[in-house]
Amino acid sequence: MRPDQREKIDTLLLREISGNLSSADTAVLQQYASEDQEVRSLWHTLRARINSAEGQQFKQSLNADADWPLVSQRIQENKRRTRERKLRFGLLLTSLIAIIVYACTLYIRQLTFHPSVTKQSGTGKDGKPAKVHYYDKGK
Repeated sequence: MRPDQREKIDTLLLREISGNLSSADTAVLQQYASEDQEVRSLWHTLRARINSAEGQQFKQSLNADADWPLVSQRIQENKRRTRERKLRFGLLLTSLIAIIVYACTLYIRQLTFHPSVTKQSGTGKDGKPAKVHYYDKGK
């Protein structure tokens, strides 16, 4: 059995479980079953389970109209959680950017308002004021 056939067969079998298998689909499924022993045994096993008491009880418990509000509620909850996660991530990212900008601003202010200027006190040999050395070269 080819993989593309397997997917189609699985779809047909699931439609049979749900009771939505048309006569044309039944004919296609019968054709697959006549060509492949594995499909035939799978189909017969599935039919036996569906026709059992547990299978009938399961089919009766399937009610899309009653179950849809629960599914819809879960979808809405997941959407709400996703929005909350995105909001938290955005706030965290904004906070980190603000901290980085603040730290860079402090660093730049430190460099511009407090340069590392070393002054020599007193006067030079010739009596003139000492020269300002902007870089301390160990002198």
